[in-house]
Amino acid sequence: MSGFYENYVKLMGNLIEPDRATPYKINYLKKIIKNDKVYKFISFEGDASLVRTKIETLKQGKIWFSFYKTLNDETEFYMNYNAKNISQITGRSINNVHLLVNYLTEMYDVYSLTYEYQTSMWQDYAAGGNGICIEYNVGDYDYLYPVEYLEKTDIDFEQMIISAITGKNLALAIIPWVIKNPVNITANMDSTKEKEVRMLYCPYDLAELNSGRVEMNIKERLHYRGIAKPYTDFKLSVSKIIIGNKCCYDTVKELEIFCDANGISYTYL
Repeated sequence: MSGFYENYVKLMGNLIEPDRATPYKINYLKKIIKNDKVYKFISFEGDASLVRTKIETLKQGKIWFSFYKTLNDETEFYMNYNAKNISQITGRSINNVHLLVNYLTEMYDVYSLTYEYQTSMWQDYAAGGNGICIEYNVGDYDYLYPVEYLEKTDIDFEQMIISAITGKNLALAIIPWVIKNPVNITANMDSTKEKEVRMLYCPYDLAELNSGRVEMNIKERLHYRGIAKPYTDFKLSVSKIIIGNKCCYDTVKELEIFCDANGISYTYL
């Protein structure tokens, strides 16, 4: 692994050393994010109840954090490792190794944004215009993580797991969430064009999921898909909404009324 997160992990330190990773991350984000603006493209195509949920989430002043298995890339959180080898090196049982990795995959939900407004994103993420783009102002960069595009098969996740178990570093706590393959085979698209930054949210901290207990495959067993949270909790504010040119008349009017009532600027694609 090389690039931003190689340095980030080196700077993470431990419980004794001061946190040098966060200032490094914020400085990096401020270089790639222009004018404190990030963007969210939302499609209104498909299941009517899902479209209604998306609109209501916006009107409630919330953002949707997704369980990673509901995202459009099947390689999200892909980790190649040999549990038997890890068990022999660390003295942990094979079941314990699998449990550690599973607990990690259950920990966070993901909210994806892009740090550049590109018209090509309408086609891939907002149904070619049957959707919207929300422009947000960033109030606190610490909530954001840049996504790095690397071939996951080239990353030594096995050593990362061993390092986590033996207490050498905490790379395993963040790297699987913020590394993506350059090509999304599932959706047949170039992921690097997304220029993605992410926010992570743990639904266990406030006992919003399973009474705060992390258990083996609990999200799948509960048919959990994600959670809506107020964007103001993460120091985001809506700067503008761009309404796609393929949205139906009723949706356009509903969005216009909502924006006018809340003093939100809006334009059209």
